[in-house]
Amino acid sequence: MEIFGCVADCRPRLNPPLPQSYFGNCLVMIASEASRVDLVGNEGFIIAVEVIGEAIKNQMKDVELILNCSWYREFCVVDMKRTLTIAGSPKFNLYDVDFGWGRPEKIEIISIDNSIGISMSISKYKDSDGDLEVGLSLPKTRMSVFAAIFDHRLSFL
Repeated sequence: MEIFGCVADCRPRLNPPLPQSYFGNCLVMIASEASRVDLVGNEGFIIAVEVIGEAIKNQMKDVELILNCSWYREFCVVDMKRTLTIAGSPKFNLYDVDFGWGRPEKIEIISIDNSIGISMSISKYKDSDGDLEVGLSLPKTRMSVFAAIFDHRLSFL
């Protein structure tokens, strides 16, 4: 099984909901599974979207799971070698944050740097509304292979 993990914002799920101005962690980890055979087939992308969407929908309905943090215990037993995890969100306007020394010029989410699974980060791009910044952390040999495949695929655009 291949595992996809991401975090979801729980502020609106609490009763009463936390305001958007709440500054702190209120996230839950979402994990979804699909077989490699299904994912590499012609309908792989569609299957991935459906599986991830269903996991998010189900877990975000379970307020008890959110409040007692049992999602964390469930995620701790996941085989991290089979995971793709995503950190960040374009909904968090990181480039708009100013703690008094000015807005950031460049953001790197260093928590994605691991050597076990595949980790990516996604954030809203600094200079335009519709674009994303995507970060990827892989060991050097795997990154070289990824870069070659990525460059090859770009040549078809």
